[in-house]
Amino acid sequence: MLTANSKTKHKLKTGMLKKSLLFILLFGITFLIENARLQNINPDSVYFKFENRILVILFLLILLMTIGKKYIYLLNTEPIKKMECYVWIILTLFVIYIMMGFENIEFRLFSLGFSYYVVQLVGVVILVPVQEEFLYRGFLLLVPNQKIKYLMLIVSSIIFALLHDNPMQFFWMGLGFGLLAIRFNNIWIPIIAHAIWNLVASFFDFY
Repeated sequence: MLTANSKTKHKLKTGMLKKSLLFILLFGITFLIENARLQNINPDSVYFKFENRILVILFLLILLMTIGKKYIYLLNTEPIKKMECYVWIILTLFVIYIMMGFENIEFRLFSLGFSYYVVQLVGVVILVPVQEEFLYRGFLLLVPNQKIKYLMLIVSSIIFALLHDNPMQFFWMGLGFGLLAIRFNNIWIPIIAHAIWNLVASFFDFY
């Protein structure tokens, strides 16, 4: 028969094993997720695996529900009702733009059909931010122990950067979105920031 002390140790070991398996799973699916990424946005080559993005988001939602209700507060919508969060978002996006080293902005408009362009925008402005923020700023940053949140901020930003073109530039983006997530302890704030960035980037070239 297990003593109270043995039971406690057993629970701790079981908990650590579950967390370890969760992180292994998350790091593994990170690479699978990126296969569904929007690539090469230009008039001649535009495609978006819509179904893949939706399936990934559903998977992440189910995963969030299975690891405990204690993380549901990350989906609280109260912070997005306050003007403060939008001030932080705009300032963060401005700093990201500066740190990424862009000097010029040029308007662009692809010669695509209206319905096709709408589908692309839905993917870029809604599905991509939700999917990527749930993974990088959610599971890899806000879910782990708060004592290592700044370590995970760097780790999640590096992984986010390495799975995009121009890793150094995207590192600053990941860092900015991560700081927003930490500041508000909420996943919707970085999702909104990411969506705004992608919306602007859909119509403007940064260089």
